[in-house]
Amino acid sequence: MTWVRLDDQWIHHPKFYNVGDHGQLCWLKGLTHASGLLTDGFIHDRATSSFLRSRRQLKSAIAELVAAGLWIPVEHGYRIHDFQDYQPLKAQVKAEREATNERVKRWRERQSNGVTLAVTNPVTNGLVNGLRGGARVGPGSDPDPEGVQGGTVVAVESGYDLAWRVWSDLWRGKYRTTYQRTIDQGPKGDDRVLQRIGELARACADPEPTLRHKLRRFFEDPGPWLVQNRHPLRAFEADWNKYGEPSTPPPSTPPAAPIVEAAPMSPEQIAAARKRLDEKNAQRAAARGGREQIAADLDRKLREIKS
Repeated sequence: MTWVRLDDQWIHHPKFYNVGDHGQLCWLKGLTHASGLLTDGFIHDRATSSFLRSRRQLKSAIAELVAAGLWIPVEHGYRIHDFQDYQPLKAQVKAEREATNERVKRWRERQSNGVTLAVTNPVTNGLVNGLRGGARVGPGSDPDPEGVQGGTVVAVESGYDLAWRVWSDLWRGKYRTTYQRTIDQGPKGDDRVLQRIGELARACADPEPTLRHKLRRFFEDPGPWLVQNRHPLRAFEADWNKYGEPSTPPPSTPPAAPIVEAAPMSPEQIAAARKRLDEKNAQRAAARGGREQIAADLDRKLREIKS
């Protein structure tokens, strides 16, 4: 993914004095088109048809750009004037991408051994660059630091590595397949989201248990992000606070109170208890007899009706 370099004073350049709104829009679209497709400033005739809906307005806009010297007519299309002076060319972009891929490849090879480098300063005993919890390697940081000397190397897992390891583990356990990453996509790539999730986890008292708790709850109900067609990693990051913290362990059961044997009953107490039991049995029998009598009366009335 490339970015267009645009001076904030471009609209005041004398060449745009005689270029209308449609021409300026075509110039901007042509610039992003050439930069995104790495054409080194070339715009094909067929590509211009998507710049404006009206063919008449498009023809007039292109004429204005050519007359102002912003577009130069060439075979099968146009070339943006001085494109190479302000935008990176195809060879430069590809070289930078290959260098980045090689650097990331070397870093991942080191990570396959389960070791992340965190260098401590022998004088201040602080972490280099102020990184918390070990060297954080991912988008926005150099995965191949060089020139570090005189430090103590310790094996510490970065937040980025923690997020990727736990996410991959639970994804595979839920869907029985490897998570398919989207990398090299700028701010929307998986690596950047994983880094932010790792930072959120590292800010908790127990990073891994907290992350696993939230991810389990996230995977229990994947409906919202599947139905809404949201990216799972970005949906999880956005709903981080929704899934709460791991519950505290239940308190241990207090020991049972010792059994105290009841004192023996006297003959008078035994007789009183038997009397109460007999009274209750008599009440149950009377109630049962009353229900039986009611049932018998109903049965008799039904037989009379039928006869």
